[in-house]
Amino acid sequence: MESSLTCPIRSHLRVDALDLVLEAELTLTYATKDPLAVTLTFPPPAAGRAPTVWVFSRDLLASGLRARTGEGDVVIRPSGRHRVLVTLTSPSGRVQGELERAPVEAFVQEAYALLPAPEESAALGLDNLVTALLAAP
Repeated sequence: MESSLTCPIRSHLRVDALDLVLEAELTLTYATKDPLAVTLTFPPPAAGRAPTVWVFSRDLLASGLRARTGEGDVVIRPSGRHRVLVTLTSPSGRVQGELERAPVEAFVQEAYALLPAPEESAALGLDNLVTALLAAP
């Protein structure tokens, strides 16, 4: 059975390209149908525009609560005892979100409670895929 989890989180955002700092409510989402990933959704920049969605590893988010994790487009690290910094880089610029640590930790714990790490490959159907590939002529 597929399950999902959504967690709104207040954040301070630093948008480098615009030299702008603002408060925004971001949304973390986890769904067992895509067991390795979480999404971080930013509100639309203007009326009539679509929200911005980033997808990255659930393990990356969990590891980033303890130490600097990630290379390239997504880097997550603790910032003191009560915050987590999520830095997202794209060709159009860089955004750094400073999120409250407690709701992120609770989200990660609930995500692993929905689908523990050892059950990820079964949820993806990898065993069935490998069996089908090996049986193919």
